[in-house]
Amino acid sequence: TVVSSLAEPDTFILQRLPDNTVSIKEKTVGAKKTEIHMHVEEGTMQKTLSQESLGTCLTDERAVIIGSTGILVEDCFCAPRDIEWALHKNKLYLLQARPITTLHNETDFELIHDQDTPQKTDYEYWTRANTGEVFLGATSPLGISLVVGGMDILSHRQQLMREKLPSSKFCPYYSHVLPVTHRQVTLSMLDTFYRSNQKTVNNFQKAFEVALFGRVVGTEEMHKAGVKRYGYSPRSRQLYVFSFLFLFSFKTPKMIRNCAEKLKKYRLPRETFTNLTNTWNGLMSQILQYNEVSAVHGLATYLSSFYNLVVIHALAKGKEAWDSELYCDFANVLSSCTGIESADVPESLQELAQTIVKYHGTTFSSLTEEMAYNALFNDKGPAGKLFKEFLIKHGHRCIKEFDVFSKSWGMEPESLIPILQNLVASANILNLQPKKELSVADEISKLKTPLPCSRKKLLSIILPWSRNAVRNREQTKSLVIKTVDWFRQTCEQMGKLMVEEGMLPDKELIYFLTLEEIKEIMETRRPGLISKAMRRRRLQPKLDKLQFPEIIKGTPKPIEEDDDLSQYSSSFTLTGIPVCQGKVKGIARVVSTLSEASSIKNGDILITHSTDIGWSPYFPLLSGVVTVLGGLISHGAVVAREYGLPCVVGVQKAMSAFKSGDIIILDGTNGTISKISSEDGELKEA
Repeated sequence: TVVSSLAEPDTFILQRLPDNTVSIKEKTVGAKKTEIHMHVEEGTMQKTLSQESLGTCLTDERAVIIGSTGILVEDCFCAPRDIEWALHKNKLYLLQARPITTLHNETDFELIHDQDTPQKTDYEYWTRANTGEVFLGATSPLGISLVVGGMDILSHRQQLMREKLPSSKFCPYYSHVLPVTHRQVTLSMLDTFYRSNQKTVNNFQKAFEVALFGRVVGTEEMHKAGVKRYGYSPRSRQLYVFSFLFLFSFKTPKMIRNCAEKLKKYRLPRETFTNLTNTWNGLMSQILQYNEVSAVHGLATYLSSFYNLVVIHALAKGKEAWDSELYCDFANVLSSCTGIESADVPESLQELAQTIVKYHGTTFSSLTEEMAYNALFNDKGPAGKLFKEFLIKHGHRCIKEFDVFSKSWGMEPESLIPILQNLVASANILNLQPKKELSVADEISKLKTPLPCSRKKLLSIILPWSRNAVRNREQTKSLVIKTVDWFRQTCEQMGKLMVEEGMLPDKELIYFLTLEEIKEIMETRRPGLISKAMRRRRLQPKLDKLQFPEIIKGTPKPIEEDDDLSQYSSSFTLTGIPVCQGKVKGIARVVSTLSEASSIKNGDILITHSTDIGWSPYFPLLSGVVTVLGGLISHGAVVAREYGLPCVVGVQKAMSAFKSGDIIILDGTNGTISKISSEDGELKEA
């Protein structure tokens, strides 16, 4: 009668109590004028009632029994169920139980923001200046849950340890250092730069900003917000921080050696990853290693930043305003450091390309990618040996290397072939020479900023420490990436096993679940989480393209694309932060993502949003680098200085103002990029 609309059903609303018992919260009697009953010989019989029924078909007791049975069914299936039932002679029969697919359907807005960090106040200041390179674009939900969450907890704990604050100040319920919005990782300025405050913005805070942004960006408003949250830092705490740094400047190198030795001896136990339980336990054990090496990397990074602060503080002494001359001197001092592991990636590929040319000739560049890979992989000579050595040393690295969703070079070595073919085809591949490190005395003698003898003496003492600190920072970063690569290999195997067990329809979906959700699927096979993962995956490309202001104040909002580009139609000049000196004229190559990097030709000037280690192999082909994000210690700046490439960072609108094929002049000394008319340029697009 209900399905055919001959009668209006009774409605019972039951309340589920904390102890999993139920009670009747509300009931409504439906209008029932027709009765259908079974007849032994004639089947169903329909009867019109003389008056509507004034009571419910079920007693309260039976309604409670049915509700309790629903809870039992939910426990058995580990998820809510839509149940069809029947009562016959006081016995309850379950006819059907199917999943409720529309019970918890989140909107796209909710899925975009389901891993966002809640804002503590309305005057938060976040930035993508550094994290935009480390966590390029949007990070996968599993990457946020597994990598970013652990890194933030360790960073927060180290802050409390450095400042000698009680453990009761630790709060694990939201991110402090690395807040997330739209699945993009940011850096909290108030919880980093403005934790230790004096009456005015001090030079150390300015130096932090210069290293990160390439210039001073702080305002009095930010300083007041920092003071409001953390107050003024007592001198005793400042002295404790300095003593902490002094102590760990001696301890950290040994800690790095111990970590490196431990990771060198570790082998991923793939042979035990034959079932989900073992693979999950393996992932949990790797978290301990990740935490250990991340803690050491945190110390190395903080020490490197501290030495950089001392250097720029020494250079800035006596200057009322920090100008481009000071920034150039600081950049040049930083560029004097060699032996940096991130710069070893392009150097090693360059050496490999030179060996390929020597033993295989330039015809290697004209082979198909599959033929070139097979030729190199099966080569028993010097080229094949160097290729395998590169994979052993740097195979754990890749584009977006802090995200477990990315595939490392070791997992997909064939992805290196297009890069090697471009290098082999480069006209000057055999003429590239390794960079030589300047002595401390030579570097100081080249400074433009006039310094008294006492400041020069201080620089001569601190520069060697600063150089070693940069090397240590990059080495420990590589060690952290090695543990992240173990994560991604283990997660890939777990995805395959979950597909085999019928828990996932596609192994890639594991990267769009959090750790807690993966555990829940393993225990309950909850179907709603699969739907959520699929929708998250569809949203990922959209989130990956979002761009944010350099400094995000208050509620984060993506930047709207500027449709009015008429002002950039002819000759014009944009300004940024110079990080490596030199002047070059060349063809602009605007590249939004690394997947488009194959269009880079020898001698191009790269214009992109930001770079990470995945871009390093292309640097030997370039004649200059321009990025929208970045500071004096950003990846693009470090590698550009290693290769002596003119480089300007922090150039807003560069991606929209220029287009590939434009003839431009890049001035790495004054921090300008100028488009010149085709009549003025002698270069033509190849």
